[in-house]
Amino acid sequence: MRCSERLRVSRKLLFLTRPRLVRATFFSSLYAFPSLHHAATAPRSAVAELGVVRRCYPHHNMRIHWLKLVIGAVAVEIAAVLVLVVAVALFGPHEATADQAYAEKLGRWLGPIAGTLFCFAITFWIARPLATGHLAHGALLGCLVAALDVAILVAMRAPFEWIFVISDTARLIAAITGAASAARHRAANNPP
Repeated sequence: MRCSERLRVSRKLLFLTRPRLVRATFFSSLYAFPSLHHAATAPRSAVAELGVVRRCYPHHNMRIHWLKLVIGAVAVEIAAVLVLVVAVALFGPHEATADQAYAEKLGRWLGPIAGTLFCFAITFWIARPLATGHLAHGALLGCLVAALDVAILVAMRAPFEWIFVISDTARLIAAITGAASAARHRAANNPP
């Protein structure tokens, strides 16, 4: 029986079974058995039903890798700053005041672009070995990077500019796109 059929039958079971049976076998009442007669006469244990849950809903077993996400968010910010420092060192004037003005001018555009590219790359690196939850990890990394960026801007007391909103939105989209690419890469290399 397919997952959608199990869910349809489980809704019928929820109303047909007695409240005591529903409380005693919560998973049994939510995820249906092949027949209503079998469910009413011999309810399976929650452990047996957990296998049905995992087969029908693989994301139910997903684990979020928080440490990798936090390290990845910090790495995105550090890498974007390092790209700016290297660009100023290579192409900028070699005076202290002129370097600072050049870094501010170049950083307005290079920072968001580098941050977006690193967000895509690091999300792809984090999400590639995962079995499930690619998009969730991508969205979480994008949100963490955006939150870290906003925290840095608030700490620096930077005035509001639309480039910051565009940059954080681009990073979130890049992270989700990197996760989707990782999911496609995994599906292509690991056929079912």
